[in-house]
Amino acid sequence: MPEKDNGNGNDISSVKKKIETKKPIDHKKIIIILAAVLIIIIAVVLIVVGSCSNKDSKIVETTESEPIVTTTQKIETTTTQVETTETESMEVEFENHLTGLEMGSEELTGQRPVAFMINNVKVATPHIGVGHADMVFEMEVEYGLTRMMAYFASVDTVPEIGSIRSVRHNFVDLAGAFDAIPVHVGASYMGNNQMGAQNTDHLDYGVLANKFWRDEAWMRDRGYEHSVRTTGELLRQAIDEKGMRIEIDPDHAKPFNFIDGFEIEPAGDIDAYKADIPLTYAMRASVNYNEEEQAYEKTQHGAVQVDFVDGKPYLYTNVLIIRTNVSQAEGILREIDLKSGGSGYYLSGGKATEINWSKGGTYDQFKFTYADGNEVEFNRGKFYIAVISQAGDIIFSGKGD
Repeated sequence: MPEKDNGNGNDISSVKKKIETKKPIDHKKIIIILAAVLIIIIAVVLIVVGSCSNKDSKIVETTESEPIVTTTQKIETTTTQVETTETESMEVEFENHLTGLEMGSEELTGQRPVAFMINNVKVATPHIGVGHADMVFEMEVEYGLTRMMAYFASVDTVPEIGSIRSVRHNFVDLAGAFDAIPVHVGASYMGNNQMGAQNTDHLDYGVLANKFWRDEAWMRDRGYEHSVRTTGELLRQAIDEKGMRIEIDPDHAKPFNFIDGFEIEPAGDIDAYKADIPLTYAMRASVNYNEEEQAYEKTQHGAVQVDFVDGKPYLYTNVLIIRTNVSQAEGILREIDLKSGGSGYYLSGGKATEINWSKGGTYDQFKFTYADGNEVEFNRGKFYIAVISQAGDIIFSGKGD
């Protein structure tokens, strides 16, 4: 008996046929698939656990960050101590013979210094470049004024510098003491006579006008005579073109006796955080100890002397104040006795001590000794040296006075 249609267009027999034709379930494949899925799940779990473990490690590092910072701080402190220890015994490879400090290049060592005549009247300040000098002398000229002689151990280290003025014969003697080449704009007749008689190497604006220039703003604001500038690059060209000797005379290669280390040692027992200096009968200056810089700032004309470009104060590790006889020379010029020697003070580290000094002729070096006759040992650093008369009191002040 035929089976009835189920209403879906398929009779029962055809449905059975379809059912019967279906393939039997392969349980083995299902087991394999389930096993594979399980392996994947386990792998994922392991990855997640591993990730969590890594996160825990980072947390541990974060937790230990404070000790690590502390350790780092200790390392930095230790490094500083090591550096200090090394500094105390470190030898300079390329020594600046004027300061005892590192020059940084062999090419810069063993050269004759250049010594600039710097105008120091108030209208000519602030100077440019003078604060970079390795050593500065200040000494009386006429009318109770002073001029400065700014020395650089190498012409190749000279920045733009000014205002440059005329040289006096006494300053020719100062340059000669260090085998330095004077750089100037003209000279007094006594200065010209001395340089001519001694065949002095010197660089003069009057002869080498293309190696100097007059700054227009300074001419307008300060005056024509206070406007001359130059650079080390231009002067190096002049030295080479004139065939001047650039190598320092070996007898002048060690003008100062420096301590072995680099730590600042107080000069003596006299409190000298400030020294008021009678430069002339009409002009005074002072040096004031800057503890942070471990050097003296110089005050003159009622203000700290600073550089025209960067506004930084002149800083000197070593200050020398030396007394001598100052008298009238020819006309209005002054005679500064640099042959007879005398007494003075050495200041460094906020302290001072009495010293004696001697020199001699133009090319004789300065010699500085303690009261017991032993040679002064200077801290390594820049020098400011004031040459003053026997008149006038030097006033020392301690910290906080």
